[in-house]
Amino acid sequence: MGLFGLKKSEQDELKDDQKDRNKIEEQDKSEDKQEQKGFKKLIDLVTGGDEKVIELFPYKKITKDGYLLHKNGQYQVFLKVRTFDLQSMNDNDLERLTRTLQTLFRVYVDNLKLISMTYPTETKAQQAFQRKKIDQYQERLQDPNLSQWQREGLENKRFRAMEELQRMEWAENNLKDLTYLIVLFGESIEELEENIRTVQRIGKRQFSLEPLKKEGTLKTIVKQLMNMNKEI
Repeated sequence: MGLFGLKKSEQDELKDDQKDRNKIEEQDKSEDKQEQKGFKKLIDLVTGGDEKVIELFPYKKITKDGYLLHKNGQYQVFLKVRTFDLQSMNDNDLERLTRTLQTLFRVYVDNLKLISMTYPTETKAQQAFQRKKIDQYQERLQDPNLSQWQREGLENKRFRAMEELQRMEWAENNLKDLTYLIVLFGESIEELEENIRTVQRIGKRQFSLEPLKKEGTLKTIVKQLMNMNKEI
């Protein structure tokens, strides 16, 4: 028997449990530091470090789950709404969308916001794909055993990939997408996530309603919402 009448195996088990608790606490502290560091960047990005503007900033932090914590204690999430070309839709599809939206607003009784904003066209994934193709073609062109027609074919493919890359870069720098977002609220993360599930059960099939959780995306949205001189 060991200390306090515990067997050595029981003491070892208690020590292991304490180590696990200490490890979890350290991980939580590290995650909190990362959240605060990322949120400070967001505040600086939106306010420019102006103390008077910082006082008006409505959010306390971005959680590790990708939710915003408002100063009033509520958690918020942005759901991206799939958009449609209503002019080209037939009557049945239009009626289906209308009924889904009506059901959503009738069944979901908690507060929500529907906002629209012009959002930068996102082409980074397409750009990365084209750059990879260019590198592949360039590498294959180094083969001294290529025939003339093979070399010309690869050069043409590389040229087209470079043109496509330039087109994607131009679109990201010059074009804007009109984006619609639904904002949901919750007094806790658990309540917020239940609200997300409720809304998605009703409208996910028609409107997608995927939560936007990437830090860069949230920074862009909050920056636009806070910039009252910018068209939304």
